[in-house]
Amino acid sequence: KDGYMITSGDASNHYIDSAVRHIKLKQGVLGIKVKIMLPYDPKGRNGCSVVQPDVVTVMEPKEEKELDIPPKTGYAVDFTGGATATEAVGPAGPTGEPMPTTALGPAMDVGPAPGPL
Repeated sequence: KDGYMITSGDASNHYIDSAVRHIKLKQGVLGIKVKIMLPYDPKGRNGCSVVQPDVVTVMEPKEEKELDIPPKTGYAVDFTGGATATEAVGPAGPTGEPMPTTALGPAMDVGPAPGPL
């Protein structure tokens, strides 16, 4: 085996030439399927004139320029306003233990889960 055969993508529509023939014999039907991959030919006479998508041309990178404004910080925003972890805990719940807080405020206490029906 030499080289490779393209079997998927748009390049297979251009580069693969296939043929199927069936022969009806007394014992049954015999079928032959042949696929030939054409070479690249820029003029399109002896092969395909479409360049394969795996041919990569490396370009020189563009010069980077400085940003006028600072970039957004994303998820690294400090929602506590500089408070420590013990100060960030909100008011106490019905059992006397502190309720955890979320980024938007104290967590809601919805009560116990309903029992089985």
